[in-house]
Amino acid sequence: MVDHMPHAVVGSDFAEKEVGELTDEIYERLGIRIEATELYEDGKRVLVLSVPSRPVGRLLRFEGVPLMCTGESLRAMSDAEIFRILSE
Repeated sequence: MVDHMPHAVVGSDFAEKEVGELTDEIYERLGIRIEATELYEDGKRVLVLSVPSRPVGRLLRFEGVPLMCTGESLRAMSDAEIFRILSE
């Protein structure tokens, strides 16, 4: 998709014919099961990844670091946020 409005489809060949391997690698690295769907618009491929919400009381880590969304960024989770999640 292009960044500017209107968001036109440009297509992607990322993980083409390797969607199963991609979802398996994500499960191995993060321990969460995602869904991957390939959509086609005017012959152009769009790969859509659906990530479930975090399970109650569980931190999701990437390379051992618990991360949280702050706007459009991922940042290391604060001690207060870690405590809040573990107290759920």
